[in-house]
Amino acid sequence: MKGLFTYLNKEQGFFTRLIVVAACVRILAAFFSEGYQMSDDHFLAIEPVGSWVMGENYHNWYPNDYNQVAHAQPFSYFYYFLNFLFLSFAKLLVGSNPFSQMIVVRLIHACIGLWGVAEMYKLVKKLAWNEIGKWLLWTWVFAGIVTVYEVHQMPEMVCIPFLLAGANFWLRNGTRDKAWSGVFFALAVGMRYQVIWIPLTLGVYALLKSQWKTSFIYGVSFISVFFLTQIDDVLFWNQGAFQHLFDYFHYNSTHLGQYPSNIFSYLSLITYYVLAPLTVLMVWGVIRSKAWNDLLKYNALFLSVMVFIVFHVLVPNRQERFLLPAVPFLFLIAAVYLQPTQVRWVQSNWFLGFVFTLGALFYVPKRNQLEVCKALYETGQMQNIIVDNYTGDGPVWLPMYYTGKMVHPFAMHGKRSIQDLKNQMQREPVYDSKRLPMPTPNYLVLWGDADRENRKDAYLRAGFALKSIQNETKYEVLEIQDIDLNR
Repeated sequence: MKGLFTYLNKEQGFFTRLIVVAACVRILAAFFSEGYQMSDDHFLAIEPVGSWVMGENYHNWYPNDYNQVAHAQPFSYFYYFLNFLFLSFAKLLVGSNPFSQMIVVRLIHACIGLWGVAEMYKLVKKLAWNEIGKWLLWTWVFAGIVTVYEVHQMPEMVCIPFLLAGANFWLRNGTRDKAWSGVFFALAVGMRYQVIWIPLTLGVYALLKSQWKTSFIYGVSFISVFFLTQIDDVLFWNQGAFQHLFDYFHYNSTHLGQYPSNIFSYLSLITYYVLAPLTVLMVWGVIRSKAWNDLLKYNALFLSVMVFIVFHVLVPNRQERFLLPAVPFLFLIAAVYLQPTQVRWVQSNWFLGFVFTLGALFYVPKRNQLEVCKALYETGQMQNIIVDNYTGDGPVWLPMYYTGKMVHPFAMHGKRSIQDLKNQMQREPVYDSKRLPMPTPNYLVLWGDADRENRKDAYLRAGFALKSIQNETKYEVLEIQDIDLNR
């Protein structure tokens, strides 16, 4: 083990080793960690975007000849437009198979994450090029489940390399560097609005230090590029500039009480990163070094991150992923303030992260949903589906993009009767841009294993002719060969 540690941190060829290992880790995750981690990184990032690539407008995200949408959704479309470009390229490269397309998209995200590793290297080289700094670089390479997050469609992760690039340019002294800093920070904020606290704090710091030229150049470059990330406000909806931003903050200011969570929910980040020993060391090291007395040492970069964290601690809507953009900066703070005698603890922390990452690379989140969609896609004849989660509290969200058919499935759950379902099948139009009649379902998915045979019998008695095509512990997929709607 000692020989491995010596080899990893050997000065000669360090950057090459770092990038090669980081690339291998992220490529493995791109190929083997299919699916999506959370609802937002599919149903916002891919589901409607995938329909655009198919020439449709699932969920009516933008206006067209059939559907004049008055307002955009209350969040930035910038990252989702990027995914449209990624998916379009993937379709050109590998054809219409959604599973192959998503391998390409994950590989693109892996490349973005790899760029983030390179930017992190530059920052460590500049601020804390020592044994602890090197080990914290390796910790970022093997960051447990969050390493896998980098290849999935999470704006909280995709914005990180842009933030790191902005920080690198900010720490340089040239006027042109400050302009580039504004550019990269603006792109990051265009993806995830809340990270605005980092560039905003830096801008205020420059003003307080009477750096008028720096403030002007930085501010103009930031505002100009951020406006470009929001240009669809003007082009699609004929609204004023930054309407997305205003709607987003209006929505959150009036709905924050609907998403309350305990402040200690953020402690789950420790679990994600296997940071328990490192976190204790960070706090103790910062206290002992009296870091609070010189947080402005690096042009308020660390202070800006603290402002970002405090904002999220104070806001009632506390979701762990919201703090992900701050984590690499916390590594930097640790690299600067931890003592050389604490390197053994950092090495132990890295080893835990290494083991956790190796397991996470082959973890497929939402595996059951993905397998159902794969079975439906492989039939090649799906028109629509019924998803029966009758014993559950609510509908199961199936990612229709993976079925190759952007339709709105029929949902059975709670105490809804099959007769209600049949009435809906006869009357309800599909909620898409063309307002076409709802396609008749020719597949049924029974979700869960509770009382499955009785549920199947209920459909048979109601006039459904069924044939099982895939029967698993958590679900069963059945072909609907015929429906008697009058029974």
